Formats: sequence, structure tokens, C-alpha cells
Amino acid sequence: MNTVSAVKKQNSIKINRKKKKIQRNRKIIAIGILLLTLFIIGTSIKNMYISFRCSNFIYSVDYYFTHWDDKNLRLINVESISVLSKVDDSIEVEAYGFAYEKPYKRTYLIGTFIEDDKGRWHMEKVRVKETEPEQDITSDDLSEN
Repeated sequence: MNTVSAVKKQNSIKINRKKKKIQRNRKIIAIGILLLTLFIIGTSIKNMYISFRCSNFIYSVDYYFTHWDDKNLRLINVESISVLSKVDDSIEVEAYGFAYEKPYKRTYLIGTFIEDDKGRWHMEKVRVKETEPEQDITSDDLSEN
């Protein structure tokens, strides 16, 4: 038999369980919002840092050749660079290094950098340098000289 006090006790237990469940859900939501906010702030700080550093042309060349979206047009590390041409706020640069994709061949890439109004350098496009086919030298060719 359910007496009034037993029913009140059961109802209070149910209410306490619901309160604890709501508190737990609020904590989970608060932690989720905190983590999302920290992620957004961290990403923003990283992007601001990279944008600030890209005002240095050498850093910009190194960054964009090693972080380009297309992995076929990316280097593991820039070993050497040379400027091919400069027109107004545009510079064409040749970079040399090992390719990002296997088989890690030595690669020459040519990138076009543009300086924006804030003095930051951005790579507009990149392509693989077309190399001339190497001629095979045989012993007969050497004996003719």
C-alpha cells in the first residue's frame, strides 16, 4: 500500500534524479562550449600569427611552398630559392627541395607571390618547373672529342 508519505518520497527521489540529470547535461554543454571557444580562439591566434609573419618575404616563401593545398605541389623543406622576375607587387620565385609526395624526388617549383596593401605576401599560384630532358652521354661521344 502506498501511503501519502511513500508517494511523496518517491516523487522527491524522481525530482532529485531529474535535477541531477539536468545539472550533468548543463555541465557537459558548458564544457563543450568552453572547448569550442578555446579551439576558435587558438585557430584565430594561429592565423593572425601566420598573417603577421608573412610580411617577411622569406618566411612567406618557406610557408607557402611547404603548406600549399595541393600535396603534389608542396615541398617537405625549401632548400634554396631564387627570384626569377619582379613586376610591381608581384614576384616569381623558383624553389628547390624534396617533393612532399612519395617518391620524394628533388623538385623545382615556381610560385607567383603578390604583396597586398598591408605588406603581406601571398602565393597566388604554383607550378612544377619543366626540366629539360637530360642527354645520355656514351663512350662513343667522348672518343669523338
